[in-house]
Amino acid sequence: MVVFGGNDYAMSVEKPRELSDTEMSEIGDHIYETALNKGIQPRVETGLEHAEKYLEMGVKHFSIGTDLWMIYEWLQDRVGKVRNVIEGDKRG
Repeated sequence: MVVFGGNDYAMSVEKPRELSDTEMSEIGDHIYETALNKGIQPRVETGLEHAEKYLEMGVKHFSIGTDLWMIYEWLQDRVGKVRNVIEGDKRG
């Protein structure tokens, strides 16, 4: 299995925080396509919004965020709803 770490790559080519999202995406896609062409499955770290692109490419293994990030997003959603209720009570 091949895993592409964008930050690790940027540091290894001595360009930390200098590569654009587009450049990083193109580099990652090249690595994934090369791996697939050689019969090696890549694991792609992405959000759900990009998963279809990689499924069409032939990728079968994904990391779609960490459990801590998922908990954080869930809490942000819930806290936001509670804030809306509280703020609505203050206005009424």
